Amino acid sequence: MKIYGKSKYVDLKGVYNEQNGHVVIFAKSKYRLDKTKSLLPHIIRYRETVLNEIGSVDGLTTKDYEFKSPGAAACVLCGTMINGLDFFVLDDKRTLNEYFSNTPVAKRKAKKENGDSEKEMPLFLPDNKKYKRIYSVGKTALKNSGFSCFVDASHDTFITDDGLPYMEAHHLIPFKYQKDFEYSLQVQANVVCLCPKCHRELHYGKDRAKVLKVLYDDRKESLRKCGIDISFEQLLSYYDLKRNKTN
Repeated sequence: MKIYGKSKYVDLKGVYNEQNGHVVIFAKSKYRLDKTKSLLPHIIRYRETVLNEIGSVDGLTTKDYEFKSPGAAACVLCGTMINGLDFFVLDDKRTLNEYFSNTPVAKRKAKKENGDSEKEMPLFLPDNKKYKRIYSVGKTALKNSGFSCFVDASHDTFITDDGLPYMEAHHLIPFKYQKDFEYSLQVQANVVCLCPKCHRELHYGKDRAKVLKVLYDDRKESLRKCGIDISFEQLLSYYDLKRNKTN
């Protein structure tokens, strides 16, 4: 299906393949030549490779290029960390995110006009303090991410029987530390979509503190709105890391 992405710096046209989740951006699309400081090192390296391949004439791509996910296409061509599902839209003006969640634009507008909030709110814990995983939260997080790895949107993975890229849901604040918090950790703000490699690396990799800082900066405000206030130092302690390891 045809998709479009437009902002102050870019004007992208392409197609989204529902079978494999890939995105093809057409030649003569306008992309951003510079990049922001928010880009992760993985994306910067991938971006350099892509830009060398697609070339540029007056800031326009010279040929079609296939990306492995909407997130990869958006981050590389917009030059910043961005949610590809919210950036790309269809002919009917729905974002890919709205398309996947089957939420029409009209329904979203109606909620806003009625004063209904779509943002997550603090979730109280049950009185019995028996913390059980809510697996639907992780499944929703994967779906909302477009099954694209947050750490490296260019990462490929195998396709499941459902025809979707295999990804894993990771609790940024580990679920086993729920006892330290008044409100539930099982909210979208605390769940990140990762490919298997990045998921394992976040637990055991030498440079995982750097990735944690990126994730923390991205989610800290959303977590606070859910009643979860945590410092980066506290988060590092949950991964057995100290602040000086981020340098």
